[in-house]
Amino acid sequence: MTHRYLDWLESSQVARSYRAMFVLATAIVSDDTAPKDLRRMARRVTTTLEPVIDKPIASAAVLKKTYNFFSLLSVFIVTEANKTGFRTSEGRSARADPGKEVSFTSINLGDALAKLGGVD
Repeated sequence: MTHRYLDWLESSQVARSYRAMFVLATAIVSDDTAPKDLRRMARRVTTTLEPVIDKPIASAAVLKKTYNFFSLLSVFIVTEANKTGFRTSEGRSARADPGKEVSFTSINLGDALAKLGGVD
């Protein structure tokens, strides 16, 4: 379980393209053992990108919405990794480090989605 979170954590930290974000979110959505809220947030990323992922260009609004959802997904991954007892190093480009703890702000998924206009 921890290894999976470490893979997702590292992938979220190095994702520089929307295709990389889509691949990570798809992997999380397809993992039935992942927490429901984590899969739900990942589904937001995939649903937003599905119509444009194979297109050469996408609207700025779609990309902004995707980026916001992916940012929330990244926070959830850190949160879930920390719940397993594993601590991560600080900094966006930092790699996972079992000796350090990352500081993060706990968020309410419903509130975050409401602010982004993505409530079910």
